[in-house]
Amino acid sequence: MMVVVFTGLPGTGKSTLAERVARLMPAPAFAGDWLMGALAPSGVFASIDRATYMKLYHRLLWTLASRQLMLDQSAVMDCLVTDELAKEWGEQAESLAGRQPPRRGEDEKAPQRRRGRKCRHSNASRLRTGMPCWNRTTQRFS
Repeated sequence: MMVVVFTGLPGTGKSTLAERVARLMPAPAFAGDWLMGALAPSGVFASIDRATYMKLYHRLLWTLASRQLMLDQSAVMDCLVTDELAKEWGEQAESLAGRQPPRRGEDEKAPQRRRGRKCRHSNASRLRTGMPCWNRTTQRFS
């Protein structure tokens, strides 16, 4: 698996190439402009500066790509990145490839302790995200 990143000046064919490569691999293509364009109508960008916008842009894209790597799958990215950020992503990709990292605040044996549970989400997780776990959601509708 791998993360393929297309970056460059506007109008140079990044999106076209990213979409073609994604179809051939096959892998999802994550486009920064589409992602941020989907969020723009909500007004979330009205009060943030350019530096904060770019941090959010990169963090959202990397979250999508890193999740693919954790699932042993590839991703294609169409976005603006610096050489420094590309190097950082490369290092992170190597450490993530095929490994599901421990959840925040857990030790390495925590996944073994969770195996016996019917529901993998704790109440703390539900309260933090505001979303019930899948078991509880399906029980409501059955």
